[in-house]
Amino acid sequence: MPVNQTTPINGTSKQVVTDGSGNVTNVITTSQNEETVIKSYGETFGSQAFGYKASSHGLLANSFGAYSTTGATGASAYGAQSSALGKFSTAIGFNSKAIQKDSSALGYFAEAKAQDSLALGANSTAEKEKSVALGNYSIADRANTVSVGSKQANYRRQIVNVADGTEDYDAVNVRQLNAVEAKIGQVNNQFAQVDTRLNRTDLRINRVGASAAALASLKPAQLGEDDKFALSLGVGSYKNAQAMAMGAVFKPAENVLLNVAGSFSGSEKTFGAGVSWKFGNKSKPAVSTQSAVNSAEVLQLRQEVVMMRSQQVETNKKLHKQAEMESELKQLRRELLELKKALKK
Repeated sequence: MPVNQTTPINGTSKQVVTDGSGNVTNVITTSQNEETVIKSYGETFGSQAFGYKASSHGLLANSFGAYSTTGATGASAYGAQSSALGKFSTAIGFNSKAIQKDSSALGYFAEAKAQDSLALGANSTAEKEKSVALGNYSIADRANTVSVGSKQANYRRQIVNVADGTEDYDAVNVRQLNAVEAKIGQVNNQFAQVDTRLNRTDLRINRVGASAAALASLKPAQLGEDDKFALSLGVGSYKNAQAMAMGAVFKPAENVLLNVAGSFSGSEKTFGAGVSWKFGNKSKPAVSTQSAVNSAEVLQLRQEVVMMRSQQVETNKKLHKQAEMESELKQLRRELLELKKALKK
């Protein structure tokens, strides 16, 4: 009975048994590795060479074309002067060269120099491991990269019709970059708006501080027993802001005292007013001149105390307003930090 046998490398070989009529009567499979095949059949078992001075020097290697050559197991060279020297390498095209294991060179003078490299196109070169050179005259000179051109300006190419990337390691197209740029522009505008608000808030706080200082500097004249009205002016400064304050005291009756005060700092204006009453039976016993003087001094001091209390109330209001504005400033700064964090993401 005739036996037909196939002998693959690092795999399973098959023996097909047929009868005299060519009908298959049995199939026998055996496992053989490369070393076993070489020992059994030689280093150039199954190699083929076709063409003028073509040569094939590897197990199951194939050379087709004048001066084509293979030099390793499973190598294939197709084309005049093509060379496949690496194990399982492939060279297709005139003078193409696949030098290392699992390398492939396709095209006129294409050359794949490193393991697992691919050169596709006339005069393309893949120089580093796992590099890919696509297109005529393309050069891949870094490992694990894909090159579609070279450093020469006239061989640089665009990759067109690229879909939007969706995963971490996908390519990004210009449309996606434009969208990102637009978002960055929006964030920058928001930053500018926040900066403007912060600057305005800083100025308002400074003006409030200056107004408080101006109000605190008001020292109204002491009203005597027969005095009815008094005016006072004051100025204040805080950081880069200045303010002016004006106050007035009016005594419509012996036991009633009215006071009003206001300050101005840029567009910030503050006002305050107060009234004081005195209660109790009024008596005017005879007093000496010294007692009258003392009474006048006491009255004047009381008026000053009333005025100072009124001013203190206004100052407290200003300080409360200043605290509220400082709280607003802190909130704006937190918003700015959150925007910066969002930009980093």
